[in-house]
Amino acid sequence: MRKKPPFCGKRGSNSFTLVEVVIAIGVVSFVLISILGLMTYTSQLVQQADTYSRLSHVTSQILTRINSQPYSVSTNAATKGTKYYFTAEGLPTNANASGAYYECLVTNANPSPVALANLMQVKASIRWPKPQFTNTNVIITSTLKYD
Repeated sequence: MRKKPPFCGKRGSNSFTLVEVVIAIGVVSFVLISILGLMTYTSQLVQQADTYSRLSHVTSQILTRINSQPYSVSTNAATKGTKYYFTAEGLPTNANASGAYYECLVTNANPSPVALANLMQVKASIRWPKPQFTNTNVIITSTLKYD
């Protein structure tokens, strides 16, 4: 009597067919590609959130500088258009520094001669990255100043 080799299975055994394995690999591949696509999108959103967080920090520093000066000095500086420079981390620097990343031009947003006393509306145009300046964000805000 001849015995069957151990690798020959019976019909209805607990093994997978080639078609089932190919379908399973296809489903897993589809899921992994979808997850990778979401990771790319998520990383872009994180980068954008980081940029806006730094812009918020830069804007806060500019408003602090404006509010720390007397009204007449702030108005003259804003009327002439004052430029401020910041590093990629949002720290103040000068225009010639190699680490300058953001450039902010502060101008008077309401140069009307009938403006309210001690109320100054400023426009801060922040451009980045230096020197190409491919992105711009404009912030207009009002500040009430007392001498």
